[in-house]
Amino acid sequence: MAKARPEVLWFGTPPPPETKREFVQRNLHLLCCASADGVDTSKACAAVFQFGSDMPEDVVRAADAHVRTLIDSGLRVDLIADDDETMGRVQASAKSVLNVAGVAVRTDMPAHSLAETIARHDAGQRPRADLKIEVAGDREPLREADKILFKRAFAHCSRIVLEELTGGLSQARVFAVQMTVHTSNAGAWPQPDFAKLDRRDKIDQEYRNYREYADKYIPFGLRPNIHDPVFGAERGLLVGSFVDRSESLWNLAQRNLAARAVTSLIEETLGGWRDQAYGKDPEEGSVVQAMIDAEILRLAS
Repeated sequence: MAKARPEVLWFGTPPPPETKREFVQRNLHLLCCASADGVDTSKACAAVFQFGSDMPEDVVRAADAHVRTLIDSGLRVDLIADDDETMGRVQASAKSVLNVAGVAVRTDMPAHSLAETIARHDAGQRPRADLKIEVAGDREPLREADKILFKRAFAHCSRIVLEELTGGLSQARVFAVQMTVHTSNAGAWPQPDFAKLDRRDKIDQEYRNYREYADKYIPFGLRPNIHDPVFGAERGLLVGSFVDRSESLWNLAQRNLAARAVTSLIEETLGGWRDQAYGKDPEEGSVVQAMIDAEILRLAS
C-alpha cells in the first residue's frame, strides 16, 4: 500500500490562520520552509510560493531554482500573489517557470479553494531514495533528472536493472525493467515491466492514445497493460507489462515466419478496430497515404 504524502511545503509569506484551518480540515500538514535547499519532498504532495507586496527576492530565486525539481518529485506547485500588481512583478521576475507543466499561477486565491485543489492532487507514491538503478550492457546511464521518475514509478522495488530495447522510430528510450522486490510475499523477482522515457508531452499523448484506442478495443491478453504514467516538469515515464521472450515481427520476417503473426495481428489483435469500419460508408483512397496521415508509416527520405 502506497504511503500517504500529506505535507504541503510553504515558501514566502506565512499562511494566515484561516488557510491553516482549511488545510487541517483536509488532513494536510503545512510545513513552512525558509529555503528549498535540502527540503525532504518525499512526504509532500504540493508546494506553495506565496508572494506578499514586499515580494522577497529569495522566494523568487527559490521558485526559479527548485520548481522543476519539485514537479519531478510529483508535487503540484502554486505561485500565489496577494494582488495584481504583485503578480505582475512575479511574472516579470519568475517568467522562466511560469509555463512549466505542473505550475499554477494565481492571484488572491481563497483559502478553501487552494486547500481543496491541493487535496485533490495525486502526487503518487513516495519516491524511494535508496532505489538501486543499473543500466545493463554498459549502455548510456540515466540522467540525474530522470532517475527521480524511476524512483517514483518503482518505489516498491529495492533494485531495478534496465535492459535497453532498440528498434523504435522515436528518440525515446525504452527499457525492459527487471525488478527486485524484497517486501513481496510471492517472491523477490516479479515478471519484468517495460518503461518508456520521453518528453512529457509525448508520453502524455501516448498514454491518452492508449486509453482511447487500445484499452477498450484490443483484447486484454493481446495488448500491453499500462500503469499510470509518471510525469516530471519536462520528462515523462510510461510503465506497463512486458511480454518476456517475445520476438519482433522483423525477426520473424527474416525467417519467413511472419505470415501467421501478421494474420493474428489483423484478425484478432486489431479485430475490434476493424469492426468499426462496418459502421461507416466505404472510402476510396490510398492505404499508404492514410497510414502516413495517421503517423503509422513514415517513408524514407
